[in-house]
Amino acid sequence: MTTTESKNEMIVWKGDYLNTAEFVKVETGTSIRARGYIAGEVEGILCRAAYELEVDLSWNIKSVYLEFESDSCFVISLHKNENDEWLNEKAELLKAKERRRYENK
Repeated sequence: MTTTESKNEMIVWKGDYLNTAEFVKVETGTSIRARGYIAGEVEGILCRAAYELEVDLSWNIKSVYLEFESDSCFVISLHKNENDEWLNEKAELLKAKERRRYENK
């Protein structure tokens, strides 16, 4: 596949260890984007998660979005700027301590 071609795939599966189902759509073009939803019951508690991950064609992460709802709720939204620095949802540069939580070691 050349970089000008695009491809879309829908993947669905049921969790083996948790009582959940996951639906993810993977779109490939000039980058790779995975958008997914997880719903189910974990330890007797209903939960739902939505996520989106974008990587370039070399598999470098460009952006991450996670929305989680259960007995607690939170949203994480991060993206890289043109200088390859991580920014939060307010376009604020992450401090070194915050970056270490999200970067691979």
